[in-house]
Amino acid sequence: MKDEPTVALTGAEAERLFAALETLRAAGRAILYVSHRMDAVLRRSERVTVLRDSAHGSTLAMADTSRDQIIRGMSGRDYSNLFQPAETAPPIPLPEVRNLSSAIRPDVSFQVHAAKILRLAGLSGSGRNSLLPV
Repeated sequence: MKDEPTVALTGAEAERLFAALETLRAAGRAILYVSHRMDAVLRRSERVTVLRDSAHGSTLAMADTSRDQIIRGMSGRDYSNLFQPAETAPPIPLPEVRNLSSAIRPDVSFQVHAAKILRLAGLSGSGRNSLLPV
């Protein structure tokens, strides 16, 4: 048995592993799959055993449980209301940049807002480095 068998695999390699596991399951073999990756657990399990602080917490049929129940079993906390969308106020504009020029890209304009992230990106050779050299 290996803990987290897909951690060093590419996506295609992981899918091949899961196909092999499915072949074994179809042949009547029992499989113990240890993972912290919730998507893999939810997609491929018939039952899930939740460990908390290295001790057995519960064993549940996947048909009778949910992601939230598994997380609550692992952590001992209810996270269902933790990440509610915040009420958003209208963005506060900060100084605007107008007609910023570089040798490659003349007249670039943009506006930033408080509590927002502005990202300038481009392929190599597109002028991104000459616009705002690092």
